[in-house]
Amino acid sequence: MQTSSRVGDFLSRLVVLALVLAGLVGVFGWYLPLIQRNQRLRSEIAQQESHILALREEINALKLQLQLSQDDPETVERLARENLGYAAPGETIIRFESRSP
Repeated sequence: MQTSSRVGDFLSRLVVLALVLAGLVGVFGWYLPLIQRNQRLRSEIAQQESHILALREEINALKLQLQLSQDDPETVERLARENLGYAAPGETIIRFESRSP
C-alpha cells in the first residue's frame, strides 16, 4: 500500500510541476511579443534622440551664423562670396570643377 501511495505522490507532484512549467511557458509566450515591441520602440527612441541632438547642433550653428551675419559686415561679405559667387570689383573668380567618372 505504501508503494502505491509513494507513486501517487510522485505523480501528483509531477503533474503540478508540469502545470507550473506550462503556465510559465504560456506567460512567456504571451509576453514575448510585448517584450520585442518594447525593445523595438526603445531602439527607435534612441535613434530619434540622436536625430534630435544632430538637429539641435545644426540649430546652434545656424544661430551662430545668424548672429555673426547681423553683427559683422565682413561675415556677410564672406558668405556672399562663398555661397553666391560674388566678387569685389577688379577680382577674378576661378572655379574648379571635379571630373565625373
